[in-house]
Order: sequence, then structure tokens, then C-alpha cells
Amino acid sequence: MPGIILLKMKQLLRIGCIVCCVFSLKAQSEFTRIRSDAPITQSAYDSIRKQFLAPTPNDSTLYYHALLQLKRNNIKTAKQLIQDLKHQNSEFKGLPYLKGLLHFQTEDYAGSVAFFSEQIKLDSLHYRAWYNRALAYVKSEEVLYAIEDLDHCIRINHQNYRAYALLGYLYQFTGNYPLALQQYEMVLKLNPYYQEAYKGMAFIYNENRESDKSCAVLLKAKEKGINIDPRSLALNCPE
Repeated sequence: MPGIILLKMKQLLRIGCIVCCVFSLKAQSEFTRIRSDAPITQSAYDSIRKQFLAPTPNDSTLYYHALLQLKRNNIKTAKQLIQDLKHQNSEFKGLPYLKGLLHFQTEDYAGSVAFFSEQIKLDSLHYRAWYNRALAYVKSEEVLYAIEDLDHCIRINHQNYRAYALLGYLYQFTGNYPLALQQYEMVLKLNPYYQEAYKGMAFIYNENRESDKSCAVLLKAKEKGINIDPRSLALNCPE
């Protein structure tokens, strides 16, 4: 008899684990758009709104709701959600990241850097913290620190084309054209429709007096359906 009871308890525990895992996967899939860099449409927000409006949202839900409000630039709501999260779980691992984003959007770039640094200490593989701290450094005119952070970001996530794009722009800004071109080429491998990479490459080839290459880049962009200024095209691709 005790053996049968023990077996049933094990079965119940196994079923409970499966239900828990399925719920967790479902919740994660619903929050995928929020975690990504893709814009949040109203329909996407409406599809998960019910979870956010639960009477007692858990700390993960509060985190993602705050992140969504920051993406939508609803600073007041985001600030309240961050306070709620801190009150509910002051040790929540992603709290410094939210605070970093909040300070960035209120143009307190020094505060933003401090909180992203705190997040990186907690999780050195948090590539979004590295990327956003780089943005804060750019706003603070700390270009070399920004370049270092983008290098870290790319080492962690090789698919982050926005990090390559920003790195390309910073190398272009500092006059390191060979490295800038390398970054822009990586961007277009990952996202062949990224307009700014084509523009950056065309600018560099113009600066290097390689008008044939500049023309080729712009024509390639046009073939992709990217809108190119006709005056720029006429200037770089004279008949």
C-alpha cells in the first residue's frame, strides 16, 4: 500500500512539472515580442493585456509590463511598475536593467550607465545591457567605451545586427573606415534591408573617392526595394 501511494505521488509530481513547464513556455512565447527589438503593435499588446491586468501579477509579469511601457514611452506607468516590482521582489535579477532603460529615456545617461553596469555585474551575458550601455555612452560622448561595449555585445550575440550597425557608425565617425565597412558588411549579411548600412558604406566609398563602389552599393539597395534619394543616386551613378 505505501508503495502504491508513493507511486501516485511521483505521478502527480511529474504531471505538475509538465503543467508548470507548459505554462512557463506559453508565458515566455507570449512575451517574445516584448523581449525582441520588434515594435509592439496594439494588437500584440491586446493579446497579452489580460495577463498584465491580473489582480496579483507575479514579478516576471511586472517586469515585462514595465519593459513594454518603456518601449511605448509611457514613462509614468513604467516608473510605477518598476516601483511595484521593487516592492514585491527587491532582488529581482532584471531590476537594474529596467532602471537603466528608465534613466536613459529620461536623459539621465550617467544614471543609465550606472544601472546597466549593475546589471552586467549580475549577468555578464546580458547582451541587451551591454548594447544599451553603449547607447548611453554614445549619448555621453564616450565613444571608446561604447565601442568596447558593442564588442562585448557582439561576442555574446553574433546575430545582433543593430550592434554591428552602431559599431560601424562609430568607426565611421572616428575615421576608421576599413573597420566601419567590415561592420556594415556584417549588418547586411544579417539584415540585407538595413538602409543605414547601405548609406554608411556609400558615404565611406565617396570619401575614399571610389565612386564606382558607392554607386554599386546604392544600386544594390535600390534592388532590395530600399528608398534611395534620387539626387544621391544621380550624384553617385552619373550616366
